Amino acid sequence: MDRDQYQDVRSALVSAAAFGPYFDLVTEGAGQPVTELCENGLGRLIFDMRTRLGAVEDRVTASTLHLGLVARLWSPVLACALQGVVPDLTDLRYRTGDGGFWLPDPRGHTTSDPTPLIYEQIVVGRLAPLNDAIRREVKIADGLLWGNAASALIGALVVITSAHPRLAGPARDLAERLLSTGALAGTASFTGPGLVIRRNSCCLYYLAPGGGLCGDCSLRRRP
Repeated sequence: MDRDQYQDVRSALVSAAAFGPYFDLVTEGAGQPVTELCENGLGRLIFDMRTRLGAVEDRVTASTLHLGLVARLWSPVLACALQGVVPDLTDLRYRTGDGGFWLPDPRGHTTSDPTPLIYEQIVVGRLAPLNDAIRREVKIADGLLWGNAASALIGALVVITSAHPRLAGPARDLAERLLSTGALAGTASFTGPGLVIRRNSCCLYYLAPGGGLCGDCSLRRRP
């Protein structure tokens, strides 16, 4: 990777971080490689989430934790992708202080077609191991976890397009391509223009104290 590409990736990550903490891969922090987190760190995170939520089923706790982690994985990568850059997440680290992620030595690729690279970096490289780790800790449906991934993908794009409406078309196109690829295919369907979807599973948040049905939930009645 040449110096110009390094600067492109770094610049895209800094720009993405301006959307908020879920988009921030720039802030440094104490933590561990995500590969290690998936191997042996999720039990503690699930316990901490259970403490925050109160007395709920293990699968509700696990799904809520998973949805937050997945949103933090998608958000910066999608923000960068809409700038023509896909970061390399090989060295991604989990920040134990705030539950975010950090990329110590930003590298990646500039591309006019980010879909294959995003799928490889996020779905294959990070979400599949994360889903496996969650399911080793808690009995939970694999389809629910991939539905969380679809919902978080759309949620991140909604934040981006709300701030930059000119990206609405490219965001919808990127979402359509990703949601028709591999493990994400069949997880959700578009129900109107823009980024309105209906997922084909439920994250179970309605079972948490004070919870309810999300806007894209499969349990909502169709109009």
